[in-house]
Amino acid sequence: PTGGGKTRISQRIILEWLKLSEKGKVLWVTHRNLLLSQARKSFRSLMDDMNIKGIQGDKYESRFLTKSNLDADLKTILGDKDLSLIVIDEAHHGAASTYKQIINQKKCSVISLTATPNRTDNAEIGIYKISYQTSYRELFKRNCIIEPTFEEPVYISDGSKKVTYNNKELCDELAEYVLERTNNNLKKCLICVTMKDYAENIYDAIKEKHSSIYGHRLDSTQIQFVHGSKNSMEETFPKVFRELKKN
Repeated sequence: PTGGGKTRISQRIILEWLKLSEKGKVLWVTHRNLLLSQARKSFRSLMDDMNIKGIQGDKYESRFLTKSNLDADLKTILGDKDLSLIVIDEAHHGAASTYKQIINQKKCSVISLTATPNRTDNAEIGIYKISYQTSYRELFKRNCIIEPTFEEPVYISDGSKKVTYNNKELCDELAEYVLERTNNNLKKCLICVTMKDYAENIYDAIKEKHSSIYGHRLDSTQIQFVHGSKNSMEETFPKVFRELKKN
């Protein structure tokens, strides 16, 4: 899981691999620019921590690409004679055609990293051998991640079998519960839903209820939603958001 050390461990492997390999290139592939940026920074930091300086620069230069960048020139990239190792981050996306081409090629070794190796659609992701795995329990023991406290479920229902958050009364009931908890014993709250409309409906309900509570711990700008097509930041911080999109 996040914070469990997949990136750090795999990048240690990359450095050891490059020490031993006569070929000097490793390709790191992921599906999001943010994950790519994090991996690149982590690699630089690891090189500093291991005091890797004054060595032939190209020997320790991994190439970092998103899947969309890779799509454009896959044949050329895979044809590089110095490429010897490919790391696929978030490898549960391996059902995509580009990843399948990487997994099925015979030229390079491939390391796949994922916290969720089983997809809900049961599509194959190309992982047939587990080189290493760990458990949540072990990560708790090692203080890598914090063990969560599980509470009894809170049931919000209008009496029907199928609850949907297109129902304003349900959204209002959930909003009251969330605002009461965040005003007392929760510092942060993340609500995960299955539909874009639900995210916006719950957001509207929380914003509306919040405006009627004097002195609530949360500032109104701390209440936001995000989904694949839209997010509330554009309305809350329009100037900042425009700058981010521009850059």
